[in-house]
Amino acid sequence: MSLTVSLNRLLGKTIPCSCGREHVVPTREVLCGLGASDRVSEVLERHVPGRGGVLVADEVTWQVAGERVHGLLDGWQVRPVILQPAETGALKADERSLRQLADAIDGPADFLLCVGSGTLNDLTKTVATARQVPSVCVATAPSMNGYPSAIAALSRDGIKVTEPCEPPVAIICDTHILRHAPASMIGAGLGDLLSKGTSSTDWLMGHVVLGEYFCEQPVEVVAQAEALCIEHAHAIARRRIKAIDLLSQSLIQSGISMAMAGSSSPASGGEHLISHYWDMVGPAAGLSGDLHGRQVAVAAVLMARLYELLKERTRQGVDLGAILASRPSAESLREESLAHFGPLVAPATAQQIADFAVGKHMPADRLRGALGPLANDPWGFWKHVGTYLRPSAQIVDAYRRGGVPTRAREIGIPGQWLLSALRYARHIRLRYTVLDLAADLNLLDEFIATIDQEEG
Repeated sequence: MSLTVSLNRLLGKTIPCSCGREHVVPTREVLCGLGASDRVSEVLERHVPGRGGVLVADEVTWQVAGERVHGLLDGWQVRPVILQPAETGALKADERSLRQLADAIDGPADFLLCVGSGTLNDLTKTVATARQVPSVCVATAPSMNGYPSAIAALSRDGIKVTEPCEPPVAIICDTHILRHAPASMIGAGLGDLLSKGTSSTDWLMGHVVLGEYFCEQPVEVVAQAEALCIEHAHAIARRRIKAIDLLSQSLIQSGISMAMAGSSSPASGGEHLISHYWDMVGPAAGLSGDLHGRQVAVAAVLMARLYELLKERTRQGVDLGAILASRPSAESLREESLAHFGPLVAPATAQQIADFAVGKHMPADRLRGALGPLANDPWGFWKHVGTYLRPSAQIVDAYRRGGVPTRAREIGIPGQWLLSALRYARHIRLRYTVLDLAADLNLLDEFIATIDQEEG
């Protein structure tokens, strides 16, 4: 169950690459294992410039690990800040919470120490970056891959965005803490990790179709980890110590792949846009929502199936003339986007989303060039683009063995909002994904009709 890709080979390194870029991994230490949090003081000694800091937690993570970690910091001047959610709902990585944390740090701080997972980590590293001080994270759940990523997933004016930030200089993954996380959070971590096949495929596809930057090295960092987690999904669900260690290190490597790429592209494709769409429209649509990784799991299965449909329907090539003649205009696309999002989000947010949708509407000549490889050599196109793509049946099997939901109804998403996500999630960000390719091929409606029939 061991990983041959050594974290120590990557941590704190600047790695020259044949792609022409240098891959930078700012995180300098990842400490994993039973009782790892006991060594928080020595980790701080190695990586922070002074002895005065702020410990960031919420009410749950304070009880789970924060109070104990704080008690281990004898000789340090560390003040705890316990973030509070809005009156209704859970704590969110949004502007309200960022202000709450920034306002709570009264006076100078040499470092921020996060005790938490996704939301708290994003809030802490964003504020630490703004204050130009390092952060350290004690993970409380193997629920997502963003711990060492150089981006934070935030909600700005109702839109899910990723913003650059400095990741933690050190991350502590105490297996004793992580294996006692709620089963849904462990499942969310597995759900997020096993979506890398579709997200990496989207990244590569964007390179082939649009000429966007792509590099194999960040993808390879997590490829073996993903394969091992598929193999040991059942053991992960049963909270076996070695399996939780495997999941935790795999998620860290996935986050490092994003840091190396300089964006979330290796780990965030169409499946993540669907999850973000549900989060964005949830309040207006009356969706209770689920953990990000569980939503991503449901969407990853759908995106793998969509790739399979596109491959089948284009195996003999595509008729570019027919595609260009039947596609909607940019103006009609804007109107459709505004009509959908207008009742669901703030007016300015709906306008920005419509701008994103139109921004991906290629002029005829560019679309003809983009789809040229698929029209001229469909076999070669899919052989290349499908390098990292796993069969949807394999993904479903791994998720089920890992106790991860694979159908929208299992996470409380009604059929109406599943179909809307398939149609409109691509509007919310400029990133080109399989949803855009399907739309540009005039095959997205066919896929939505197939899913509608199954849901009905």
